[in-house]
Amino acid sequence: MGMQQDMDHTTPNKDELKLIIDNALLEQEKRITKSLNDSLSDQNKMYMDNILALTDRISKVEGRQDRQDERLKSIKGVIATASAAAAVLSGLIGFFIGQISGK
Repeated sequence: MGMQQDMDHTTPNKDELKLIIDNALLEQEKRITKSLNDSLSDQNKMYMDNILALTDRISKVEGRQDRQDERLKSIKGVIATASAAAAVLSGLIGFFIGQISGK
């Protein structure tokens, strides 16, 4: 009879088994949640680093574009000046040809 009482004390009842299972599931959920949070945190850091790198590259490209735009404006200015000078020179040459031909 004493042996039967020892077995009853060592064998968990239905409520104790439910608590053991619930605790095990809770611990597993905590591990999974921590693992997921760590993974998401790592991905967030990677994405933020990529966004910062892309933003930096875009700024550099925009800076180059601005410099190219300034160069184009400068070249257009030189072309406009050269065109005006060519028109004046053409007019002078035409005037001199007219003067020579008219004599």
